[in-house]
Amino acid sequence: MRYIVIVLLYAFSTISFAGPIGLEGDEIDAAMIRTIDDPFYGSGRICCYGLDAPFVVENGLGDQRQYSSSFLLNVESFSFNIEYISQFGSWQEGLVLRLSDLDFGGAQILEGLSIDTNVDGLTWFAGENFVDIHLGGTEQGGFINGSFLVASVPEPSSLLLLTLSLGFLLLRRRNTIN
Repeated sequence: MRYIVIVLLYAFSTISFAGPIGLEGDEIDAAMIRTIDDPFYGSGRICCYGLDAPFVVENGLGDQRQYSSSFLLNVESFSFNIEYISQFGSWQEGLVLRLSDLDFGGAQILEGLSIDTNVDGLTWFAGENFVDIHLGGTEQGGFINGSFLVASVPEPSSLLLLTLSLGFLLLRRRNTIN
């Protein structure tokens, strides 16, 4: 019985769930995308206005990106902020700001997105490793603050150790009963 207790205590003490890692130091991509075919510009990524290439996330304003004369984007470990520069005009229907390659250091997964904004009619979608902010049809002006909802994933070696320990306990128990 003493061995069983020791093995259980050891197994549970070695299970580790990754702590807050976030996006800091990770390379992500931010792009403005036309999802509806425009007769003059087509569809797809909009280039040459400031969100053309992936960048490394830094906490602070070192990674801040400006999209044309419209807004500033700042991405942090677990959140992002969009601050409008231009207060006039509306976004063309079908226009999306996509943040992608959100891997959170591999130890966490994106489960959703929480948004605080004063932009009327704003909608969004969170996928497995990306977020789409649907700007089309909204007015320029105000702010959009987003928080990534993430869940920790247990480390595979810890799960393996727990499984082996429980298997050992079952075998040990079976041998003591027979």
